[in-house]
Amino acid sequence: MPSDRTYINAIAADGGLLFGTSGDNFFGIMQAIVWTKDGGARLLANVCAEQGVVIPEGYVLNGVLAASRDGSIVLGTALDLDSPFGAQVSFVLELPASAYF
Repeated sequence: MPSDRTYINAIAADGGLLFGTSGDNFFGIMQAIVWTKDGGARLLANVCAEQGVVIPEGYVLNGVLAASRDGSIVLGTALDLDSPFGAQVSFVLELPASAYF
């Protein structure tokens, strides 16, 4: 949406991978993203699904805080929508760097 904000928090693969969060915090939930030159911005959850990684029901990946040099390891936050107040939890994701390209 035009009102969505994007924040990049991690750069990997010599600038070929940008990780962060995007969305409108007032009208929805921020979601973790990855950007590549050829693929543009994509939801990190969609990349996970394409790679066969199952995100537990009720969780939304909502931000990336750091990434390894090649992007194969990503540290971020997720929301537990099933908790009473949408508790924020941490996650570590390990995918081959080629998964993003």
